[in-house]
Amino acid sequence: MQHRRLRLIKTTIIVIAIGAVVGCASAPPLTPIADPEQRLQFNGFSVLSPNGKYQNWVGRDGQDAAHLLNATFVKRPPQTTPNTYIAMVEIINAQGGKFATSERLHNYVKNLQIMQAAPRQQIVKSAFAIDDALGPLYVRFDLEATDPSVPGWSESTFNVDVRGYQYVHFRAADFLVTIAYSRRTLQGNSPLGGNDEGEWFLNNLQLTDVQRK
Repeated sequence: MQHRRLRLIKTTIIVIAIGAVVGCASAPPLTPIADPEQRLQFNGFSVLSPNGKYQNWVGRDGQDAAHLLNATFVKRPPQTTPNTYIAMVEIINAQGGKFATSERLHNYVKNLQIMQAAPRQQIVKSAFAIDDALGPLYVRFDLEATDPSVPGWSESTFNVDVRGYQYVHFRAADFLVTIAYSRRTLQGNSPLGGNDEGEWFLNNLQLTDVQRK
């Protein structure tokens, strides 16, 4: 049970953490999105990338993504910037059936470690809401925080905002879905993109059958 819980926490942490590695020598490969209206197919879901310029899928050009249970997108303009804009989807086998009610899932999401204060996360505000309009077992989360310890920017503070959903995969009830986008912005700067880009991403996820190994 503890192992599964750690994997769920990691799911949400990646929304912020991947921003720290983009642009360094060990950064993952990025494939530019040529058409934001072209649906991308993965294992258990298909999705449109966030709209707007300079979007990239974290993966190699020509890679077969049909077996992947996750997808991450990074907005990376040609000019160097410490700001990040990340969007991700992941589904994992987390015995989603144990979240028999929206209230249980709501309580679970609210108490995830990533939603709590930490040395690199000073909570400004957070909100968690059951969203029955989208379907059963949906929880919307919104988090605003500050990060005073971005590597290489020790004298600066960044604003971080994360928005997304966590819910039970309606075509595979033992799988839990996380979809979210996150912006990390140096205080005094404008974000790399608007919330409309991320909301487009959240609203264009379609679930499909999960191909189990």
